Amino acid sequence: EGDDLLVNGTVTNTGGKDGATQELNLTEFDGIHVDNESFTLDSGEREAFNFTWSTGVGNDGTGDVTVFSENDSDSTEVTVQEEANFAVNITDTNSPVAEGEALEVNATIENTGDGKDSQNVTLEAGALGNASANVSLSGGGSTTEMFAVGTEVGDAGTYTATVASEDDSNSTQVTVQESPEPANF
Repeated sequence: EGDDLLVNGTVTNTGGKDGATQELNLTEFDGIHVDNESFTLDSGEREAFNFTWSTGVGNDGTGDVTVFSENDSDSTEVTVQEEANFAVNITDTNSPVAEGEALEVNATIENTGDGKDSQNVTLEAGALGNASANVSLSGGGSTTEMFAVGTEVGDAGTYTATVASEDDSNSTQVTVQESPEPANF
């Protein structure tokens, strides 16, 4: 999805009339017209054609593309892969943490599409800061990433931690607790 599918071939005037003009058309899986070109050929003359189908969201799958004229057609099976899509799911955190401890957020990132891709996946934890990882996944692949941000005295409170890819995000509440007073003897 999102890429151009190129369909190349040749058209030949097999009739006996010189200077005959016909339109050649390309249709995709659902019979929807996606490209065309007119050819004027003498009898027996052959010429190359190059058609383009600019695929988009929802065009994934396997099916026939067809090139046809007024009196002939030819089809071939093609596969359009679904674009990479990085779904995010926060699996756990080490919350609550005390001021001065690192807050850790674990997330599973799954490529629910067919294509391989790399994306910058980020943790945003409000005033606590951000962390990121560059994640590369093949279609159907998944990985677990651990993101960490430091805390310090004065950070006590509840925060929303959000892990986000270019395609999806997931949030959870996390807590930083006040550091206990040191014992004095």
